[in-house]
Amino acid sequence: MFPQVVFRDRWTRSFLPETRALRPVFLEETEEGLTLRAELPGLSADELNITVHGRHLTLEGERTVAPPEGFRTLHRERESYRVAHRLTLPFAVDGEAVTATLEQGLLEMTLPRAASEKPRTITVNA
Repeated sequence: MFPQVVFRDRWTRSFLPETRALRPVFLEETEEGLTLRAELPGLSADELNITVHGRHLTLEGERTVAPPEGFRTLHRERESYRVAHRLTLPFAVDGEAVTATLEQGLLEMTLPRAASEKPRTITVNA
């Protein structure tokens, strides 16, 4: 039953005009909640802004590539870009328990289910 791929965020529209392309985002459901992986090459943790509120997650970041002072660019294959994803999650998550790491351009997040979303066993009194 788990893990189940909830969706691949191919259709999220960018809301920042300079964004060149959507970066791949993968969201998977686990027993504990959700796991998110996003490819964000060249971004550092301080260039990334992540917010979560109930069932809504926003990822925003910007990588700026500029030549060193005093140099003129003749050819460039690295580019500046902005990335922005707004995701509606399949259930509410515990925003206080969300963790995120960014290593070598890969963002990995753990989003635990909110207590109200976890199944409960009901004891029947006789």
